[in-house]
Amino acid sequence: MPEWLDGTVVAEVIGADLAAGTDTTVLNVHADAVREYVEDRRPDLFVPALVDGDPAVFTPPGSVVLAAGMLAYRTYQNRTKPESEIADLPDLAAMLKIGKRRGLRFGGAQPYDEAAS
Repeated sequence: MPEWLDGTVVAEVIGADLAAGTDTTVLNVHADAVREYVEDRRPDLFVPALVDGDPAVFTPPGSVVLAAGMLAYRTYQNRTKPESEIADLPDLAAMLKIGKRRGLRFGGAQPYDEAAS
């Protein structure tokens, strides 16, 4: 089963042709990390498997796919920035619905929950 977020989905989300100058291998690494990050924080979006032994399926709405794609691209773009440069991302936090008291921030290429830091 294809992943709900990968480098191809990120390219579709940002509406870009990534063929020129973008390291798609690195972009896929960022997409994988963001996918795991979102799945860890949104367990409510998993649907149980219909067959015993099969894994549950993550079923994000379009707003979550859009926000996760934007976050993956932002972390890709900011991967060379120092960790001291931290950006608040209230727009993506709202779209991901990660909680009213949790802000979404990242420094360099590392997204993290404000509540966890």
